[in-house]
Amino acid sequence: MSTTTGLDWPLVGRSSDLERITAAFDEPSVRVVHVVGDPGTGKSRLAQEALVGAELDGFPVAHLTATASAATVPLSILGPLLPPSADQADPATLLDRVAAHVRDLADGSRMVVHVDDVDLLDAVSCTLLARLWQEGV
Repeated sequence: MSTTTGLDWPLVGRSSDLERITAAFDEPSVRVVHVVGDPGTGKSRLAQEALVGAELDGFPVAHLTATASAATVPLSILGPLLPPSADQADPATLLDRVAAHVRDLADGSRMVVHVDDVDLLDAVSCTLLARLWQEGV
């Protein structure tokens, strides 16, 4: 007898939502997809499934989870997007280096970044993600 975890359960009843999200990944004019809804409606699970599909389609992906406590430390949740030696002494240079590093990670493709609870992001992380979004990375 096998053990089943929550992640093994199939996504049911959200196929049209999932199709719309994954179609957006291939649309050059779409730079941001917001998954919104009441707490407990499966937004995170839907986004997680979309990330799996994006990765299978060849997109580089990153999953980030914002929290109220992490918001007290600038850039703390952006670890997967930060270059190995990110000097935070000069914010402008740091943002340039991070943007260049993410472009390298994307390797000519667009990168799919999922931020769970984006409303809890710190201001510096919001600024960086907005820049990446504006540059089409």
